[in-house]
Amino acid sequence: MSITREEYANRRKQLSEKLEPGYPMLLFSGEPTPQWNEIDYPFEVDRNFYYLTGIDVPGCILVMMKNGSALMEQLFVPHSSSYDKTYFGPEKQPDYYTELSGIRVVGFTEDFKEQVLMVHFMCFPVSKVYTGSANQALQPDTEANRLFSQLRASYPALRIENIAEEIYQMRAIKSEAEIKLTKEAIDITREGMLSVMKHIKPGMYEYEAEAYIDFEAVKRGSRIIDIIASLQGGENATRLHYKEHTDKLNDGDLLLMDIGTNREYYNSDVTRTIPVNGKFTEEQKHWYNIVLKAQEMIIARMGPGKSRQGINTEAREMLGRELRAAGLIDENQPVNMTTAKNWAASNPADHCIGLLCHDVGSEAGIFEPGMIFTVEPGVYLKDLGLGIRIEDDVLITETGVEILSAGIPKTVEEIEAIMKK
Repeated sequence: MSITREEYANRRKQLSEKLEPGYPMLLFSGEPTPQWNEIDYPFEVDRNFYYLTGIDVPGCILVMMKNGSALMEQLFVPHSSSYDKTYFGPEKQPDYYTELSGIRVVGFTEDFKEQVLMVHFMCFPVSKVYTGSANQALQPDTEANRLFSQLRASYPALRIENIAEEIYQMRAIKSEAEIKLTKEAIDITREGMLSVMKHIKPGMYEYEAEAYIDFEAVKRGSRIIDIIASLQGGENATRLHYKEHTDKLNDGDLLLMDIGTNREYYNSDVTRTIPVNGKFTEEQKHWYNIVLKAQEMIIARMGPGKSRQGINTEAREMLGRELRAAGLIDENQPVNMTTAKNWAASNPADHCIGLLCHDVGSEAGIFEPGMIFTVEPGVYLKDLGLGIRIEDDVLITETGVEILSAGIPKTVEEIEAIMKK
């Protein structure tokens, strides 16, 4: 693992500074979602739990509590049933969890009620308990929510305080290890995109192009469930999140590739738009370079302390002038009106990436060192049958920015040179 148990321990220590002494925090890894007849969908760990422990096993519970200046922490992990051992392999032992997380005290979940609930809620009742789940609002019927509902019913005066926002703020600022994993994820995306550029030809289907992405990503260690590959040919690229990927790619079409791969849960999110036949038309080249110019302008204005909203407004105005000059939108039509036939991206400096492709962070809209943002201006022109987006992953540094995905061909000349080979 690229992130050490010492780093996970430091994260828990940092979070504990937000806790009042004597009040426990309970955080759950989550539960698998049943599919059919004892088969589950691939498990998705609660990202806040993973951020604090490095563990992605379902059914785990992290308990933290400040005792004076000391931090008490304990992990409860599931026992494997005989069925699980037969079908899925041997049980993970406590040492496995300690090695990953640095948490020394590891018990089993069947002891959780006796060791934690009995002590904190019956013998020495507390008036407040913390939680920090990223999934509780999204998945209301979970073990965590059922437990908190029972506690509220049994102890009406109990306050349950969700400090997920505190964890989100921590997650937004990446460590050197996190940046390294993000770069590795971007390298995986690069190989997938290069494979498409080298193999694509008129007559192929969108899903065939997607297969090159999936193959290169899985071969290099990406979790298949977390690969995001949106490949949109021709007019399909004018739809922001087209999902079918079933249409044929025709001679003269552009193919928009919006790709997110991952390394140890850390994500990339990069978009390139390429000509299916290997050569941009003059009209395609014109609009492509307009989008590229907008992206270069945005990145040049990014940096620590800068306002994301101000940069986005400037980019929208620039793209709006181009669409109005071409007669594609009216003078009074907002350029980011997504219900219109022709429009441009509303927030080109869009979102953080991290443990999720669209990750938490920067709700205040101010760039801070350690944040990684996507910059993805685009134009979506149904009148011309063109959708063009260019997206890069940009790290905010102490002095400016670093384009982490700069190694992926982006200019018209670079793309055509790769495809000519």
